[in-house]
Amino acid sequence: MKLNSTSVFRLSVLIVIVAAIGITLGYGLMQVALKNIRPDGQKEAMVPLPPTPPALGALVTIEDPIRLPAQVFWDGEKNKVQLDNLEFRSKVLLINLWATNCPPCVREMPALDNLQAKLGSKHFEVVAVNQDVMGVRKAKPFMEENNLKNLKLYVDPKAFIAKVFKTQGLPTTYVVDGLGYVRASLLGVAEWDSPEVIAYLEQLIANGHAMPGFYINK
Repeated sequence: MKLNSTSVFRLSVLIVIVAAIGITLGYGLMQVALKNIRPDGQKEAMVPLPPTPPALGALVTIEDPIRLPAQVFWDGEKNKVQLDNLEFRSKVLLINLWATNCPPCVREMPALDNLQAKLGSKHFEVVAVNQDVMGVRKAKPFMEENNLKNLKLYVDPKAFIAKVFKTQGLPTTYVVDGLGYVRASLLGVAEWDSPEVIAYLEQLIANGHAMPGFYINK
């Protein structure tokens, strides 16, 4: 069957309209997935952030928080780990991106290890993700030599997380609330095991407890 010019024109218009609707829906779903919007269009309540202490003066609050992406990295046994899995979603997280050839990263690793020793629980974890291209072969000996016993070993040799977060440099640390939203970031070194930083994180955990259904694992 041959189509006349009018039919061809109408068909072309229809195709353009359908494509436009598809793009619009796809973009809308992407925004629902990444931002703090529920599928019913209502903005999800955010866990209140405590006042930023002087020790975290470089901390930048993310005005439009995003959910943890479904990004894969690896643990010390080379098992795949996913950022948005149940274990991480039910905790306040401090995600630290570091490398062994980064002097500021090396300098703050003991403080992060101490922080994990003091606060690590089913409600909080320091997720220190090594960025060395050699992965476990480089990071594991470093952690052993520097007596970093409290941090779990995580590696991301292709820097997938850094790319997703558009990380500008190392070390960079992200504060994630117990609902799985990335709430703040800090580029550079901080005294992570100082009393005021610990108090800040304890308050963030406590703020979450005041919200119904905050923790999946009681």
